[in-house]
Amino acid sequence: MTHVTENVTAAKNLNHFRKSRSLSDYLQEIRLLLEPKIAPCKDNMPLLVMVTSAPSHTEQRYAIRNTWATRVPTLFILGLSGEELQHLNDRHEDDLIVYEFKDHYQNLTIKVALMLKWASEECSSVNYILKTDDDMLLNPWQLETIVHDTPDADLIGYKMVNAELDRRESSKWHMPSWLYPEEFVPEYLSGNGYMINGKHLKPMFLAAYEVPLINIEDIYITYLVARRKLGLKLTHEPRLSVYRPWLPLVSSYWELASVHGFTPPELLAWWSELLDMSKNVK
Repeated sequence: MTHVTENVTAAKNLNHFRKSRSLSDYLQEIRLLLEPKIAPCKDNMPLLVMVTSAPSHTEQRYAIRNTWATRVPTLFILGLSGEELQHLNDRHEDDLIVYEFKDHYQNLTIKVALMLKWASEECSSVNYILKTDDDMLLNPWQLETIVHDTPDADLIGYKMVNAELDRRESSKWHMPSWLYPEEFVPEYLSGNGYMINGKHLKPMFLAAYEVPLINIEDIYITYLVARRKLGLKLTHEPRLSVYRPWLPLVSSYWELASVHGFTPPELLAWWSELLDMSKNVK
């Protein structure tokens, strides 16, 4: 697919927001197709990771299951049609939450709203939910430290301040003015990875029904719903990084709780390095 075709497709994929920006209008038409037989949630469990994934990303999910998901409870959330479910290669894994909707980037806000819905119903007793993507390297040892050191935070993540919106129609992150007229966002947490206190899952999901949808998920969830609607505090945590270290040294990666932009082979390789590092620092 050419770059131009991707851009045109992305623009067309925003048209549904012209018809309705009400979350309830979308969710009432979306069915739950698959979920774990038993939710992996216990009272006061420190952390549950919820990964937004795409149906075709089987290799990414395999790599995660064999790396950091061995150290922290992890679920994947994705969307597809009922007919497609039988073709999902890893559908027999008991860590998938699958809803019936068209899974593409411009529907990410709806996907994360569904994540909030499921988590608020099944896992609200956990201390924190970490929303992240399937190209992330997580460091469970650093995550454990963050949870321990900030037990009462509302939301935790890499905070962006006075961020200018991208009005370019050619951009993946294009935000048209008819969706959001303001030119800057005062603060929000990067969608690469942010943590939500379990006690706020249900209030945030219910509040989202009252906040018109936009296509940029992290701005919608962490700023419009959490910060502006509910007045929750966004805590900056630089270890939930949006950048890869300049030097490819395991010591640099060890200091971070999350790093973005890994292929499955890279994830497997760097996890091996982190495991070795964990033995040396104890």
